[in-house]
Amino acid sequence: MLYKTKGIVLHQVKYSETSIITKIFTEELGLQSYLVKGARSRKSKLKANLFRALSLLNLVVYHKDNKNINHLKEASTAYNYASIPVDINKGAIAMFLSEILYKSIREQETNKPMFDFIFSSLVHLDQQSKAYVNFHIFFMVHFSRFHGFFPNDNFNKINASIFDLEEGLFTDRAPLHSNYIPLPLSHIFYEFLLSSEQNYHELRISHSQRKFLLDKLIDYYRLHLPLFKDIKSHLVLEDVLK
Repeated sequence: MLYKTKGIVLHQVKYSETSIITKIFTEELGLQSYLVKGARSRKSKLKANLFRALSLLNLVVYHKDNKNINHLKEASTAYNYASIPVDINKGAIAMFLSEILYKSIREQETNKPMFDFIFSSLVHLDQQSKAYVNFHIFFMVHFSRFHGFFPNDNFNKINASIFDLEEGLFTDRAPLHSNYIPLPLSHIFYEFLLSSEQNYHELRISHSQRKFLLDKLIDYYRLHLPLFKDIKSHLVLEDVLK
């Protein structure tokens, strides 16, 4: 069957001398892999560059249930990035988000709320002219909602001020393990839980605080997503955002 759908490119690999296989999170069909024949040839209408990571596309696809790799009929750009390709800071954030998405999304079923959140977040990052150096922290915190482990917002300075990564909630004392966020960073973390695209940029944190929270968020994802593998791009991101 033929479907029209928007898609967010997560990854591509070479397949034969001229073709590629691209993994795309689609609005209508969830995560899918597509063979794009001749994408690396000069005469192809669907060039490999169109399927760079995080490209936002309009697609017409052939789809058969339970088939590992389907085919594309048509593909075009749904949104042209203006600043991400030329802004080194935004580019580093986008590279990191690309790795997070590729290593966390496994759903082959439709998840429109997740799709809409990712799509609008990427457009927001591209269009954001205010401070955006904390965007990846905001994104990871709120993206966890779609995986079912959004942190409990029970923060209280008196009896629930330490965030336990394993339990996903704030407690009154440090747990016996090392997977937790202490004060004052747990309070900053809580503020990210309450933030939105309209106000996350108002949160002021230092580079060292941002690095600590990012490392803890990566740990948080590892603890709650069994197939979440090692992340590497955060090292580049931390260096760029110094």
